[in-house]
Amino acid sequence: MNISIYKVILNSFLFLGIFFYLLLVDHSGSVSTFFFLLTFILFLYLNVYIHEFGHAITGSLLGFQIKRLIIGVGRELIRFRTGQSVFIINWGLSGGVTHWGKVPKKQLRLRFALLSIGGILAQTVVVLCCMIFLNVSIWDLVTFSNFSYSHLFIYSNVLLMGANLLPWKFDYMGIKLPTDGLQLLQLPFWKEQDIQNILSAGKIMEAYEQYEAKNYPEAERLFRECMIVYRETILPKINVAAALIKQGKVQDCIELLERQVDSYQKDPLLFFLYNNLAWAYLISYSVNSLQMADKYSSQAYLLNSRHRNVLGTRACVLIEQGNIDDGIILLKKVVNFGAPVDDKLNDPVGFIYLAYAYYLQENHDEARRCIEKLGKYSQALDPDFMIAYKHIVQKTNLFGRSSFAGELNIAPLLYME
Repeated sequence: MNISIYKVILNSFLFLGIFFYLLLVDHSGSVSTFFFLLTFILFLYLNVYIHEFGHAITGSLLGFQIKRLIIGVGRELIRFRTGQSVFIINWGLSGGVTHWGKVPKKQLRLRFALLSIGGILAQTVVVLCCMIFLNVSIWDLVTFSNFSYSHLFIYSNVLLMGANLLPWKFDYMGIKLPTDGLQLLQLPFWKEQDIQNILSAGKIMEAYEQYEAKNYPEAERLFRECMIVYRETILPKINVAAALIKQGKVQDCIELLERQVDSYQKDPLLFFLYNNLAWAYLISYSVNSLQMADKYSSQAYLLNSRHRNVLGTRACVLIEQGNIDDGIILLKKVVNFGAPVDDKLNDPVGFIYLAYAYYLQENHDEARRCIEKLGKYSQALDPDFMIAYKHIVQKTNLFGRSSFAGELNIAPLLYME
C-alpha cells in the first residue's frame, strides 16, 4: 500500500538502465555515463517522494487523516509538523511509509483500494505531464529515440510503478511487508476488520510520540486505549509491554505478554512479542528468568534473524550465559562506533554488554573503547537500561579482575542514584 521498495529496485534493476544506455542510446550527445547514472539514482529517490505523497494526497481526498509520513530509513534528518500531521525525512532515502489516524468506515474496502494505488496514480500523472509538456512521444520511449533526461525520468517511474504492482513481500527494517500489488490481490479476501487492523498503526502514532519523548506513563495510557479499540491486534499489546519495560515495570510486562503468546502464533509480529518477553526476563536477573530469556530470544531469532532489536537481545542473553564469542558477533551487527549513541538506532545497552563481554575476555582495550563511546549518555539511561547497567557493574566489581573499574575510570559513570 504505502511502503516503497526503492532500495530493492535500485540494487536489482539499476543494471537495466546501464544496459539500455550503453547498448541502445546514441552517445554522440553530451550525456555522459557518469551523469546518466547519477541522474538515474536521483530520479529514483525523487520517485520516493512522488509515490508517498501520492498515497498521502489520495488518502486526504478519501477522508483519511495523515498522522505521520516518513521518507527513508535510518537516522532522522528533518522533521516538521503541519497541523496534526508529522513529516519526517531520514538519511537512508530507500523507502517510505504513511501512517493514518482517523479512518473512515463507510465504503472502507473501496477507499482502501484507491489508497493502495494512490502512489502509482501520482507517478502516472507525473509521467503523463512530462510526456505532454516536454514533448516526449510513446514511440520515442519504445525506440529510445531522441534520448534525454526526461526519457530517463519516465523510464525510472515506469520501472518502479511496475515493481510496486508485482505481488510479493519485501523486507523493510526487518519486517516482511506486501507491495501495493499484493495488497490489491488480497483485498477481496479480507474482512473489514483486517483492513482496520492494517490502518491502525496510525492511531498508535500519538502514543508513539509520547514514547519517543520518553513520557512513558502517558504512552502506556494511550497504548492501552488502543488495546481496547483493537482487541484482536497484537501491535498495541506489544507497545504497552514496551512502555512498561521502559518504566521498569518488568513483571507487569511479563504477565501481560505471557497471556498473549498462545493467541498470536501465526501473527507476523510475533517475534516482537517474543523479543520483549526475552528482554523483560533477562533484566529480571535470576537463574530461572535467564532460562526464559534464552527460550524467547531464541524463538524471536528463529522468526526474524535480521531485526536489530532481536539481534541485540539475543546477544545479551548469550553473554549472560557465558557464550561470549557468539554474543560479541551478534552485537557487532547492531552497534556502530561511528554513529552517536541513541535509543533508536545505536542504543546504549549494546555498548554496555559489549564492554562486559570484552571485560570477561580480559580485553580491556576494547572494553574501554565501549565505555568511552557510551560516555555521558550513561547519565540519561532509561530504567530498563539502568537495571542492566547496574547489574553489570555489580558483577564486574564482584569479579574484581584487573581492577577493571579503576582502569577505565567508570565508577563515576556507574554509581548514579
